[in-house]
Amino acid sequence: MFFRKIIFIKISLLLITFCRLFSLETSDSNNVVNNFNFKVKGSSITQFGAETQNYIIPNFLALPSDSYYSNIRNRLPDKLLRNVTDNPLIHGAAYIDFNLGFKYHGISISTNLIAEHRGISYGPLSTKSMIVFPKYKFAFDTSIGLFDDRMKVGGSIGNYDNLKLYEGLTIYNMDCQGAELYLNWKNIKFQFISVGDLVNGIGLNLDATLDWILSVHNLKITDNVNMDIQLGYFENLLVLRSRNSDGFYISANLYNEKIQIYSQFSVRDLNNLSDLKWRSAFLIGIKSNFENENMIIGLKGEIRYYGSNFNKDYYDHTVSFRKMPKTSEGINPREYSYNNTIGDNLYPLYAYERPFSQWAVYTEYQKKNALGLVFLINSKYYFYDKLFANADFDLNFIRASYEPGFWYPFYNIGLGWEPVINNFINLSFTNKGMNLDKHYPTFYLYDSPNIMINLHFDFELIKGK
Repeated sequence: MFFRKIIFIKISLLLITFCRLFSLETSDSNNVVNNFNFKVKGSSITQFGAETQNYIIPNFLALPSDSYYSNIRNRLPDKLLRNVTDNPLIHGAAYIDFNLGFKYHGISISTNLIAEHRGISYGPLSTKSMIVFPKYKFAFDTSIGLFDDRMKVGGSIGNYDNLKLYEGLTIYNMDCQGAELYLNWKNIKFQFISVGDLVNGIGLNLDATLDWILSVHNLKITDNVNMDIQLGYFENLLVLRSRNSDGFYISANLYNEKIQIYSQFSVRDLNNLSDLKWRSAFLIGIKSNFENENMIIGLKGEIRYYGSNFNKDYYDHTVSFRKMPKTSEGINPREYSYNNTIGDNLYPLYAYERPFSQWAVYTEYQKKNALGLVFLINSKYYFYDKLFANADFDLNFIRASYEPGFWYPFYNIGLGWEPVINNFINLSFTNKGMNLDKHYPTFYLYDSPNIMINLHFDFELIKGK
């Protein structure tokens, strides 16, 4: 029934969108044209010396040997003495993202076409190292009369990049497809959000997540401090339907112009009121930004806890970002990984530019409570004209039940030139590598730094109203 409801909602959203789109007033064509926007962005990233690097992993995270997929992966570190496997950044990889958007009378349509060449040294026209893929999003926003006020009604369907629900306890730092419907009256908002299949793309063993969220925004606490509060019920549809799970979330965000203090709490399985310690999860975080003419600093600190039964079964290690051989016998690990960076699922190049922390990291600790500490520091100092120095740190500490704690201290420190905002070339030292051997997009932690060159561009060629 849930899937039928989801399909009905998606079809309804599409019909509303297209009906309103085709009712545009064509007599004023200039107004329509002025509501287009067109952006182009991308990066070219090369790491020198990474192919000889060793990577560091906690020994207790070895994959279970219950399928030939895990047998292949478990053999790779032994064969390569923990050398990193082949990945695009070693060969010089680049992507370009064309984004065309349109807004008119409460209708918005956004389409992306992303082209990647995943390694210069694979050859300029190697079909194995090239891919083009689309993204889309349809949305509408209107209002209806309610008493002496107006209620906003809207929805969307399509791709949601870097999606975050609530304050980011579970759904955060990931790309999804789904749909949303909402009602917004004054500072009260009700949402229904459906996030589709998280088993094929990221190995979370979820067929869909359904969230009903009631929130109050911009509550005035003092003259310059506001608060957002969200309360929601969720149902997670696991691949094995008999194990569907439900629960609730509650979150709060206290903020002003300079700092945010946020938290989120959740309990899974509302039919069981015992063992809350193992069926609950929580997040407490603080975020701040400082900026002047010469310096930009962003700071974030988080404490995360996931009970062993909260993350139970949200794990599927068979998802792969490489083409998997049919058998694990007689594998040459180098031949297996070389120019094999596009599998049944894609680890997009832009995902390398994101933080390490995500829900899938913590779901690896099945049958264990997991505690995490996250510290993010992003800083840039313009020391002469358009020249800058950057120091970025992504520090993560994870401690699971019966296991020693483990640090993931990623860093990227370098110099660059930025002639136009968001368009720069950066030469840096980093210990962060692209890891295609997990069931979610993540990183290798190198045991020593290597040199990286990053050429990034971001242009808005047509800016609509």
